[in-house]
Amino acid sequence: MKGRTSVLAMVMTVIAVASLFLAPSIVKFPVAHAVGQPILQVAGSTATRSYGSNITDTSLVVGQLFTMTVNVTNAGFLNAFDVTVSYSISNIAKPVISPEGFPNSPVPPSLSGGIFDSSSASLPNGCNVAVAKREVLDAPFSTIRVAAYLFGSCGQGVDGNGKLFSINFKVIGIGST
Repeated sequence: MKGRTSVLAMVMTVIAVASLFLAPSIVKFPVAHAVGQPILQVAGSTATRSYGSNITDTSLVVGQLFTMTVNVTNAGFLNAFDVTVSYSISNIAKPVISPEGFPNSPVPPSLSGGIFDSSSASLPNGCNVAVAKREVLDAPFSTIRVAAYLFGSCGQGVDGNGKLFSINFKVIGIGST
């Protein structure tokens, strides 16, 4: 009986060790990819001005509202996205802006008016949008993450050129972010 137990233990050890070497070649993990060379671009605007990704306007004052828009270009057909935006220079410095909802608009970020807008007429019939993540992590992280995907009868997806989402911000301090 003792001999059978040691043989069984040895066989189980061989199976366990072999699985460590074979599993990586058998198990395939999903990899994020897009056709073409996708470009993410951030642009900003206030009620009176438009900016690129670098707002260097010293006339912005505490209490002022502005919108940042995340656009994608040249991504082929998209079925999903997962984007994180940081709005602080570092996790040590306190940000001088805060994500806000504007009157008559949702708490940020918003898919409204974008290529993943569920009310958009550009989505194929029977195609729906689900928001998997919409989270704002305040200090010390100062990041906003939004992830959405298509489900239903969506064909190849949506054209990967256009607005993904927008984030409304309010200036809450003086300085840089």
